[in-house]
Amino acid sequence: MKHDLSSSRGFTLIEILMVIAIIGILATVALPHYMGYQLRAKAARLTTEVKAAAQAFRTYRMENNTYPAESMPGVTPPEISSLIGNFFSTTPPIGGQWDWDYQQFGITAGISVYNSPLSTEELQKVDRLIDDNNLFTGTFRQRTSGYIYVIEE
Repeated sequence: MKHDLSSSRGFTLIEILMVIAIIGILATVALPHYMGYQLRAKAARLTTEVKAAAQAFRTYRMENNTYPAESMPGVTPPEISSLIGNFFSTTPPIGGQWDWDYQQFGITAGISVYNSPLSTEELQKVDRLIDDNNLFTGTFRQRTSGYIYVIEE
């Protein structure tokens, strides 16, 4: 049987361009929603991790009547490593480095994220999910070169 090429029909250039345009519009609508979900997931993970570490520091304080000494970013205070391992050597969900702050930035104790690459707008959204939607008040707030989760004022 002989196949007639004139009877077979492919997609025209216009049809292909229309499909590409529709896919582009759908991607434009979907991408911001996906990015929002990704940021909410990071904020949820940050909240879980920082609250677990904060509880370890509270436990240490109850048992020893003081908090561990101040440490450098990325360094787990040796006194607390039996409770949280090398937590401070891991990367926070929002990037940067974990940092233990004792009697710094006008507070008694806190766990910071030092040098997070997220923008202030993104961190405002993180704060909205964790705390009071204000990076200058509440439990999660801005500090020099980072953001701090306050354990004790």
